[in-house]
Amino acid sequence: MKVENVIIALVLFVIATVVSFIVNGYKISVLTKKKRKKKTIIVELRYLELTSNLVYEKLLVPNVVFMVSLINAFIITLTFLVVTILPVPIIFQLVIGFALLFGLIYSIYGIYGKLLILKGYDKK
Repeated sequence: MKVENVIIALVLFVIATVVSFIVNGYKISVLTKKKRKKKTIIVELRYLELTSNLVYEKLLVPNVVFMVSLINAFIITLTFLVVTILPVPIIFQLVIGFALLFGLIYSIYGIYGKLLILKGYDKK
């Protein structure tokens, strides 16, 4: 792999991460506003609650929401870059992309759930 291709991939990674983080952070900040009449559930926090035995209400703090946005941006960007770099037909890119996406979600949110348990967000 040429040095120019690596630099282009790194620049794309940084740009895609920043854009994905801003969009996801805005989405989550809109969902967590107190003025909303309907109670909305952030899917990522609900997943953490169910898989790691955490309390949903304790997770609605800015630092947890920030980390969830950062994790989502990282997962989306890494999946995008890996799939677009592969020189295989589109159907294989889709299969690899979905496998990578689900694997990253399961592993990264599992690790983050364990860190939240250590910080005291679990049910006691």
